[in-house]
Amino acid sequence: MKRIALLPVLLSFFFLFAGTALVQGQPVMREKAKKVINRTAIVVYAAHKQTIANQVFTGNLKKAVIHQRIAIKLFNEGKYMKAIHHSRRARELARLQIEANHGTFPAGFEPTSDENPEGPAPTNEQLDDEANTSEYNAATGDDKQLASESLDDMEIKE
Repeated sequence: MKRIALLPVLLSFFFLFAGTALVQGQPVMREKAKKVINRTAIVVYAAHKQTIANQVFTGNLKKAVIHQRIAIKLFNEGKYMKAIHHSRRARELARLQIEANHGTFPAGFEPTSDENPEGPAPTNEQLDDEANTSEYNAATGDDKQLASESLDDMEIKE
């Protein structure tokens, strides 16, 4: 009889500790995602500035802005891993836009190994498909329109 009563107690302790470990891991991922998003914002702002200055419109600025807005939305929903993936994709697209406008990538804002999320990463095509079907795709103007607007919603302000 004691053996039967011991099993639920052990299972309860196991789930209690497993749940605690997951909850304690979230603040770390939250800070990591916030750092990635805010570092990407610097690169997106640089791409925006170069696009205004040189007027080369490739479509990559719009894509970068969409991915970054998705990343911020996912961050606010607590989906930190997905937010990191979208923000890193936004940074890559912003880099391409900077290169097309003959600008220089902001020093110190290259993707680093500590920004790589654990686990399987979605492909660029999967991330782009998600961006193309998001509400931000229709709401965000093309590169030319973005060059005439100010971008002030690219980072986490907390």
